[in-house]
Amino acid sequence: MFAARRLLPIALCLVISMAGIAASLGASQKLPDASQGNSIIAVFPPWWSASRSLLAASEAGAVLDSGAYSFVVVVKSQGPDFVGRLRAAGAVLLLDPLGLGGCFQKALRNENV
Repeated sequence: MFAARRLLPIALCLVISMAGIAASLGASQKLPDASQGNSIIAVFPPWWSASRSLLAASEAGAVLDSGAYSFVVVVKSQGPDFVGRLRAAGAVLLLDPLGLGGCFQKALRNENV
């Protein structure tokens, strides 16, 4: 119980920091046109398990890859309102995979999904 009280301020700082970063990046970055079948990186809450993040991402589109962290998933869809579906599934941040210096080149080359 005592350890949980000591970790609470750290957890709150992390959540507030992530919300600020997500708001600033989301407002300034243009996502690729999902209607053209482009991939999007969806970042889910870091406290979610890998299976929960993958399940949430698969509700919005086809999962192509996951990142070094289990809450980062590359998703692709040509369906309508792809970005809205990812946000409704719980994504806190959406990124253009090409804007990250090719960190997800393996997923982007996978066109058979």
